[in-house]
Amino acid sequence: MQPQNLMQDQEIEGQGPEEMGNEGSAFTINSDQIEAGVKDQMDKTQSGNLDRVLSEGNKLLFGKDTHYQLMDSLQGSADISGDLGNGAFNMMGMLLKSSGNSIPGDVILPAGVILLARASEFINESGIATVTDDDFENAAHIFSVKIMNAYDPDFQEKMKLHAGGGNQQSGPVEGMSQQSEVPQNVGILGR
Repeated sequence: MQPQNLMQDQEIEGQGPEEMGNEGSAFTINSDQIEAGVKDQMDKTQSGNLDRVLSEGNKLLFGKDTHYQLMDSLQGSADISGDLGNGAFNMMGMLLKSSGNSIPGDVILPAGVILLARASEFINESGIATVTDDDFENAAHIFSVKIMNAYDPDFQEKMKLHAGGGNQQSGPVEGMSQQSEVPQNVGILGR
């Protein structure tokens, strides 16, 4: 049996590969697929920890007390990927704070990306804004870099070594100008 073209498996409401182009103008991200793929690589304890963080994250994203506050801030966004990435970072900071920093470091990044995908799906479905695959990818990058800067004390040192090897980017990552409200360098990732 021949493997099918990946784009054929992900056609969305009349947007086949020919309509989607190469610009990431459609949204083909599926949070359930991301979650399943992540859990396939986790042991039972990690999967349970991820479920706990996702449950708390869902309460923030979709709870009646916080949902409209979070989603209203995205309506009319001029930089949806930056706003989503920074929003995911701030939300993870709230989750960490409410848990007393008891979220294991190995589930922070995957939980944030899954919650970001869930929020992006909702934003598209509800018409609050349009999020493309490229927007999601940029938002996930912003979230990941900010989380690593905030919670992995070795990350900046690794980046300095990497940049010294001639691979330095030509400027700051787009959408990362906002200051974080999360304490810096608490050292919990991978611990």
